[in-house]
Amino acid sequence: MFAKALEYHLRGLQFAEQKNFKIYIGSADVNLSTFYNGLGEDQKSLDALKKAITIMEETGNKKGVCAAWCNLASSCYLMDSLPQALIAFQKGLEFAQELKQTSYKAHTHSGLRQVHIELGHFQTADSLLNLAYRLALQ
Repeated sequence: MFAKALEYHLRGLQFAEQKNFKIYIGSADVNLSTFYNGLGEDQKSLDALKKAITIMEETGNKKGVCAAWCNLASSCYLMDSLPQALIAFQKGLEFAQELKQTSYKAHTHSGLRQVHIELGHFQTADSLLNLAYRLALQ
């Protein structure tokens, strides 16, 4: 079933690319990255997210850019690429703050907390946890 869903997403992406529907291409790439993660195809996931970020920026879809950076950060974290995860969460946070998206701010602070725990920065992680919690309550 998972493979069938991936197949349909790839077809949708192909159609969007043929028609040059950039907003749909970016969204499809974000979705595809999730499938690739599930299949353990980390590089394909990263490539799809980087492509999505570029397309979302070109189209001015800042909410999409924010989501793509957050997904990229989570993927990097899961792959133990902590420095890259830290950078990507920071980029996601910048867009979340600009957009005043409380849910994305909470998500990025929570993700940053996880990275800082892995890096042994427990005081920073504790501050980020408190901030993420306060944001989540909103």
